[in-house]
Amino acid sequence: YYTKEFISITAQVGSEPARNAFLKARVLFTKDPEITEIVERIPVFQQGEKEEKLLVFCANLWLNASYFWGLRQESTYLKYKTAVEIVYCCYRIILQENEVLFPCNRNLERVVQNLTDKPHNITALADAFLERMVTERLQGIVEATKGVSSFRGAEELDVRLTNCMVYYERWRSTEKRHCNELSRTGNIALL
Repeated sequence: YYTKEFISITAQVGSEPARNAFLKARVLFTKDPEITEIVERIPVFQQGEKEEKLLVFCANLWLNASYFWGLRQESTYLKYKTAVEIVYCCYRIILQENEVLFPCNRNLERVVQNLTDKPHNITALADAFLERMVTERLQGIVEATKGVSSFRGAEELDVRLTNCMVYYERWRSTEKRHCNELSRTGNIALL
């Protein structure tokens, strides 16, 4: 059970995992005719956000695959975090190109694997890179992802990297604000 307020907010500004949670949702009973329409608007890929998100994930991929990857010798933590972030960005780029909602980290690899329009053996490339984190394998997964991405070039990279940071900060503050609003009214539900 979710309140009308909760599903309305999710339909307007819900995160991709929150939207994905409603993919197979059905309204079984309601006295409010708006509920069904609101629920149907939730599990929809946000076409208007596609270009911005694609730009953000490409910038984040570039930042991790070049700058942070260059620093990996300084810290084991940084090496592992950077490698995982690179794979994450590659997968998120592929989801954006396919206009598929990000399910959650737990199901991300499975969803990417099941896509028909993806780089050949992308999850095998990612696994190989994570098992043996060397530059040649990094280049393999990045080049494979570039091959299916509409993103081209590194022009205006400063703008792209700024957008990357703004996107993550805005996402955090938006999610926090909406959770605070719901918790104040007692209408919070976790997805």
